[in-house]
Amino acid sequence: MKKTLLIFLMAAICLPYIASAAGSANIIESSLALSGRQGQSVAGTINVNNTGNTALNLAFTGTTLAKGTDTISIGPISSISSLQNGSASVSRSISFTISGSQTTGTYSGTINITNQSNGFRFDSMPITVNVTPSLSLSAAPSSITRTNAIRNRTYSDVITLTNNGNGNFTSIIPSSNAPAANNVSFNRTAFSLTQGSSTKIKVTYFIPHDEAASNHKVGDIMMAQGSFSQTVSSINVASSGKLGINDFDVHITYYDGDTDTFNDAADGSTLEFEDHVKPGSSLEFQIDAESLFTDDDEDPDIEDIIATVTIPEIDDGEDIEEESPEFTISPGDEERIFITADIPLEVRDGSYDILLSIEGNDEDGVDHVIEMELHMKVVKERRDIIITKKGLFPASVSCNRNAQLNVQVMNIGTKDEDDVKVEIINKDLGINFAEEDIEVDAVPFDDDSKYDKELDIAVPKDAVPGNYPIRINAYLSGGEILYTIDTAALEVKACGAETEPAAETAEPEQEPEVKEEGQETQAGQEPEAANGKVNLTGVPVIKEKVTETKEPAFGRNILILLGATVVLGAGAVGLASYAMKKK
Repeated sequence: MKKTLLIFLMAAICLPYIASAAGSANIIESSLALSGRQGQSVAGTINVNNTGNTALNLAFTGTTLAKGTDTISIGPISSISSLQNGSASVSRSISFTISGSQTTGTYSGTINITNQSNGFRFDSMPITVNVTPSLSLSAAPSSITRTNAIRNRTYSDVITLTNNGNGNFTSIIPSSNAPAANNVSFNRTAFSLTQGSSTKIKVTYFIPHDEAASNHKVGDIMMAQGSFSQTVSSINVASSGKLGINDFDVHITYYDGDTDTFNDAADGSTLEFEDHVKPGSSLEFQIDAESLFTDDDEDPDIEDIIATVTIPEIDDGEDIEEESPEFTISPGDEERIFITADIPLEVRDGSYDILLSIEGNDEDGVDHVIEMELHMKVVKERRDIIITKKGLFPASVSCNRNAQLNVQVMNIGTKDEDDVKVEIINKDLGINFAEEDIEVDAVPFDDDSKYDKELDIAVPKDAVPGNYPIRINAYLSGGEILYTIDTAALEVKACGAETEPAAETAEPEQEPEVKEEGQETQAGQEPEAANGKVNLTGVPVIKEKVTETKEPAFGRNILILLGATVVLGAGAVGLASYAMKKK
């Protein structure tokens, strides 16, 4: 008995020292109450202090809460390492997602903070989580669309609102984020809607005088109750602008001069020609815009109209944008406009959008807008080289007989070429340049896709005045295929002459025989480019000709007169001599 009493007394004496050695920590919050709907994420925070005299490593337990036999887990909660005594409190987040099928009600439990090493519990805090039903609404239609809306008029539409969540609504407040000028209102507010039921709501809105004519969203329709808010529908309008399109055609001119037309283009049309749209093509948009106003006396003119064509990101990521001059259309009239947009020579093949916008306004400040979107596909040839530059500097020479010809050949196909040949020729000027094994890659917007040559030209002193066509030939396959031809005309003037006598040309020289792929040139046959692209820039291809200058007519007449005088004089002397002999 005495021994037992002694042990008890020793334990009582040592217990405070043992507790002191274990340290001390507490949770600052006295309790924590969280709430969330089914399927919703919930978050909270716990703050912990070290109130002892030693550093602590802390852990949290009790992260499973219960409501009868139903449970919910709110953990894990991150542990705390080396929390120093006397330091500031440390916070830990509680974050979890309530299952969409979680039983509704209040779940309770106790969060414990313990020593990681031995599980000693320092402090506890009661926690509750109130799980509420998931709330959800849907509306039909999901988007109110009012086309051909008349400005300065009020409209009403009806939506059907359905409660498709797991709970009941007791005070639904409808609202809209549309501009104040649209004055959106609802025939019901603070109404109830039980689970699975539906109700009808009338939405009223106003179209102001300056409402845009294009189809656009005015604003959203939202339903809210407490912290719950959901967008259920939207209001979209297209006011009845008085600009129209009576006819819309698109003409294409290819780089080689061929043409085609796509008739009756409409919103969403894909341009389809006999051939594809190719690099260097020119698109001409022919639009007959009309005023849908009909009363010349009462209706206003539509003024300051500008039509714009935009092809987004076609030019190395940049837009091509072309617009018409401003014009005005009176009621009942129409105006034909033309807008030309050139497809770059350097372009990536693929599909592109074409955006058309026609905008004007009337004296009442009302905007009238037409917006359309077309589509096209750019397709490149596998092998395709062109002569893109043939600049002569200067283009004419006189006393100074020096010039420079700048030539550029570009690969606009899809195949890299490594055996291109370029010739620059004019026999009369002594030009006979050729370069082979030229590499031009099929990479748009890259210097490696181009070949540039600057050729110095020294015109012979004895070259007679006239125009000298300098021929440029570009070959594929190392000179086997003459693919494209072009010419640059150099004008040679007489030094100091006031007039510029025209040079006459002799018969053309015999052209060199060239072969195309799978084809032989017959004797005496005229060679032409394999792609038919002879002089793509519109200057007639003139074969080299030998030039000579005729004597002036006045000089010839004097010579004839002098000759006749000599003949007549000789005749007269002869007759006189003959007469003397007779005597």
